[in-house]
Amino acid sequence: MKDKGDIDTVINKNDELEVSNNEGKYDFVVIGAGMAGINAALKLNNLTINGRKPRIALVEAGSEVLPSTCSSQNECNKLHTGMHYLADKETALKCLENAIEFAKEFPDFMASRPGFKDNPCLGRHYLLDKSQVPLKAAEDVIEALIEFYKEKIKEDPANKVFGEPEDFIRELDREKYSFISTSIPYRDEEGKIVGTTSVLKAFQTTEPQVDIPKLQKHLQSEINNNKNITFIPNTYVTSMGSTSDHLGYYICAESRKQDGGKGGEPIRLEASQIINCAWENAAFLNKGLESSASKPPHKDSQGVNRVKVSIEVKLPEKLSHINTSLFSTGPFFSFTNLGGNGRAILTSEYYTNIDSYPTGIEMPVDLEKRIENLRKTSLNEDAKQLAIAIIKDCAECFTDEFKLPLLELVRKELEDQAAEVEIDSEKKIKIHVGIVNITGLQKEYTKKDIHSLNGIMHQRRSIGVTETDLGVVTFLASKMTNAVAGARKAIEIIVEHMYLQEKYNQLAKLIKDKLLLLPRAWDENDMAEINHLLYIDFKQRIREVIESIDYAVGKDIYGTLLESKAEKLTKEILKFKDNKQAILTSPRRDGFFSPANTDAEATAGTGRTNSVLVEPNMVTKKPAETSKPNPDGLNLFF
Repeated sequence: MKDKGDIDTVINKNDELEVSNNEGKYDFVVIGAGMAGINAALKLNNLTINGRKPRIALVEAGSEVLPSTCSSQNECNKLHTGMHYLADKETALKCLENAIEFAKEFPDFMASRPGFKDNPCLGRHYLLDKSQVPLKAAEDVIEALIEFYKEKIKEDPANKVFGEPEDFIRELDREKYSFISTSIPYRDEEGKIVGTTSVLKAFQTTEPQVDIPKLQKHLQSEINNNKNITFIPNTYVTSMGSTSDHLGYYICAESRKQDGGKGGEPIRLEASQIINCAWENAAFLNKGLESSASKPPHKDSQGVNRVKVSIEVKLPEKLSHINTSLFSTGPFFSFTNLGGNGRAILTSEYYTNIDSYPTGIEMPVDLEKRIENLRKTSLNEDAKQLAIAIIKDCAECFTDEFKLPLLELVRKELEDQAAEVEIDSEKKIKIHVGIVNITGLQKEYTKKDIHSLNGIMHQRRSIGVTETDLGVVTFLASKMTNAVAGARKAIEIIVEHMYLQEKYNQLAKLIKDKLLLLPRAWDENDMAEINHLLYIDFKQRIREVIESIDYAVGKDIYGTLLESKAEKLTKEILKFKDNKQAILTSPRRDGFFSPANTDAEATAGTGRTNSVLVEPNMVTKKPAETSKPNPDGLNLFF
């Protein structure tokens, strides 16, 4: 890794302003300051690089960490402990494991403390007779969750974060939920009400909520007070890619205008490594790396960003004691009692999922505008209709004694708003818009998928961490529950990549030294193209070489092998570069390097001219001399 003094200066042609080392260059850039990005940045701060602390940039489109627009602020605040995924035991157990890790990391931010059996914030799960999951299968998963929790406590008593095992999940007698209707409307795949359903079994859990507002303030303070993390708010990342003059990456972004819109001043940052936590925009940004990735990008058959609307209301006094509830598993409802403030968040599967669009593209303009309007303090007609539909649907799960006060409260507020009557802020209906990122779909997503037991929304086995390139990790915590475990996994990959990058730079320097010793004149264009070959076109090839010899025993053997590989790669690069008669191409098959065909491909003609290859709209000053690699490798500590 380079020291700060070795970092090259970059000029951005867009504004012709020289970006100083301390402003534009970092060891790590984290894109997105949601729950995933914040945890990643804080864990990166625990690393030591050659005796110094890292320089980290945390870039966020909003004005603060966990901004009001991020999905963590617009879901149901629950720390899922497994019963949300009764359709898939593996997902349920992984969910519980990650929830334990999250609760241990943030013990002071659980809004509902286990041990208070009547706490309305603790989750209840109502298994309906028309559930997609049969009762026996659901009970098997529940039993597995209880046993897993017991085992985790045996491993480490500190894992007892959700109370005593006997209280973790327990069945309820009917009298404990007499306010739940015995005749709840049931919708088919087309959304038509075709009958009714009722509770087959009910379970009380110690599944807590996270106090998001309190946690947001804490995390903002943690970031602000960390001298190694530069928080860059109001900055929308538009693209990223590989640098062509050294092993690293750049992001291009624009500052937000005062009104919050896009199109502000252009910004460019560079880093040795990037953690992409941009959630719905992550796949779109990753496209900038596909042409230079050191490994083929992970390709899902389908990916979708699902847009969800939930409604926050002031509860009538009669409903204030009712527990947070999830009706499962299928096209049903959820009711999240926020506790002390007397408010609740309501969702209805049929009305809550308002739209979706494929991952890998920017959000469609019309949808972006709709979301912007829905988030306004004053409800527009679209928001009113959604509020009415969701609240009416959710109200059907209660008996009339409890349903009617809820409907009346909402009707009164909407009428007062229409009449421009001043409404107490504590009583206002609020619209929450969140986005669920789903990958791995085997077919195009539709709203009907919730009716399928095999639907991808019933499985979340991955914690959302993938290697995108040598030095780029994509981290999408598919649930807030996964944020801490996912950050830990992301940093493990980052540490491995730091080691590989150090070896990569050693090999690249050997190749450059050999080229410069050749009896030929190297002009600026030649060197720029050689850099491009080393850090873009041959990236996969060089990575494969360093990984193949990394297991050699002893420094002498390693050095000999490295020298031999450098000699071979130098010849390959020269062959490729000197093929002036044919039109040059990247030495890759189907977009990626095929080491078995190196010699043949090095002389193959393809459609690229022998011109200088640089990033769009950017120039770089002559690179400073690279410092010698640390012979003892990187000094990494957690």
